[in-house]
Amino acid sequence: MQKINYHNHQIAYDLQGKGTTLIFLHGFGETRQMWADYVPFFKEYQTLTIDLPGAGDSDVMEVSIARMAKIVNAVLLAEGIEKCVFIGHSMGGYVALAFAKMYEEKLLGYCLFHSQPFADTEEKKKGRNKAIDFVKKHGNGAYFKGLLPMLFSKTFIENKQAVLDKLMKEASEMNPKAVIYQLQAMRDRPDNQLVLKNAKVPVCFIIGKEDVAVPATNSLNQTFLPKVSDIHILQNVGHMGMYEATQKTVNILQQFIQFCS
Repeated sequence: MQKINYHNHQIAYDLQGKGTTLIFLHGFGETRQMWADYVPFFKEYQTLTIDLPGAGDSDVMEVSIARMAKIVNAVLLAEGIEKCVFIGHSMGGYVALAFAKMYEEKLLGYCLFHSQPFADTEEKKKGRNKAIDFVKKHGNGAYFKGLLPMLFSKTFIENKQAVLDKLMKEASEMNPKAVIYQLQAMRDRPDNQLVLKNAKVPVCFIIGKEDVAVPATNSLNQTFLPKVSDIHILQNVGHMGMYEATQKTVNILQQFIQFCS
């Protein structure tokens, strides 16, 4: 594990391997450890996984999605990385879009892994506010106990309870302030459809047919925006394709990275 100091806060990350740099960025309530069993499939590349503020080994700080993108860039600057392929899961995809908006010259391509460019609807914002109130009153353990099982297909949950238990433990151990800051950041993020429309690099879309967090119908509406889109719809997969369809998503990303490189 390495760390950088960002505005008097420690940001933790793992950088390993050589070759084209791949950034794997976690989503809401997750940590860089979600990629621990995934990045070994990409040994021919240099892989970078980062704990966003308040996640894993990084300090808690108030953030926006744009500030998270600046933190990713700070890690790249610290490591002297000039070009990369960015793979962002869920909230990590929101960060990838914000990064593309500010630093597209550093991208060879990026993947929205169960993610989207659309801002929250008013109804969704109300849901975020209810979640914030719930975490304040009951803590994030109770909150994620209700949320996490919904992110997987029913078949997967029946056979892979250990995966859910591990994610639940990590999410429950997060500082509640960090969970609230992430919810606020997602609630307040801007619409980034223009980022996709103006993309000068290829964009990969990994879409779960059973995703309730980012419904497939929403996801499909973004795929026509970039000039170069690599579109994959996964049957019997929810919001967590890196667990639910590991080899399939690895193959998708391997081909996309080769195309970008």
